[in-house]
Amino acid sequence: MMRTIIIAALAALSFNSYAIEYTPDTDVDYDIIQMHDTTTWEKVCETFDGVCDVPNGTYQVKLLDLNWNELVRLRGVSVQHSSSQDPSGDDGVHAPDLTAELCALYQVLDDQSLLGSLSVPTFCSTVYSLGDTGPGGGIVFHVTNGGLHGLEAAPGDLGIAPWCSADINIEGVDDIVSEATPDSNSGEHNTPLIEATCGASSAAGVAAAYVWPNGQSDGFLPNKEEFDLLYDQRTVVGGFVWNHLYWTSSEQNLIVAWIKDFIDGSHSRSSKSSQWDVRAIRIF
Repeated sequence: MMRTIIIAALAALSFNSYAIEYTPDTDVDYDIIQMHDTTTWEKVCETFDGVCDVPNGTYQVKLLDLNWNELVRLRGVSVQHSSSQDPSGDDGVHAPDLTAELCALYQVLDDQSLLGSLSVPTFCSTVYSLGDTGPGGGIVFHVTNGGLHGLEAAPGDLGIAPWCSADINIEGVDDIVSEATPDSNSGEHNTPLIEATCGASSAAGVAAAYVWPNGQSDGFLPNKEEFDLLYDQRTVVGGFVWNHLYWTSSEQNLIVAWIKDFIDGSHSRSSKSSQWDVRAIRIF
């Protein structure tokens, strides 16, 4: 479906505003943003991965699946749209994973004073990118839904702790037989089960007890795959010791659990009584 979004001055001597107009079409899968301002068009072209063109003197940017209407509707934002001098009505996102792109577009147009009576939606202030300070005061290292949700890591390590002081298989936690086998449970699932059996001094207990800079206490010990995401953004998050080993919440059997090696990023196994570093993460 194609929707044409026109950003244009409304031609009236006593009325100086801008409108967003949608023109639906079922033939193609992209959105066209049209504007009559060269500076804004160039800025949008720089900001977005789109196809820029100037057919018939109209500056256009084609964006795949922006789906502005649906995004606004799901976020509960009223956007004026019209083809006349009297913008009215509300529409609104079929693709919430593109929230970041939508908010960036709003910001570009706002910077160029092209929103007129419209304003940047309030939900745009809650869009996060990698490296941002998250809602808990940690560092964002993974985003979903265009930055509305994701994972943040505690700003620093929480010290060393054993995975468990006893050789015991934790009920409800998967036994991961090899490094290539993914953990079907999240760290959020594993952590309270481990803490209930192994106590507050366990790595899971330390992660769960951590009070985040903004007061939350809902962190957990990441599983293998969550720690892979964290390792990939280690320079963004910071505070890791490059040659240290970090506990994950993934278990292999009653004797050993999985650790993340910060020398080469691999996973290996370690006795549960070993003392390794702990880093908490949380979902937002």
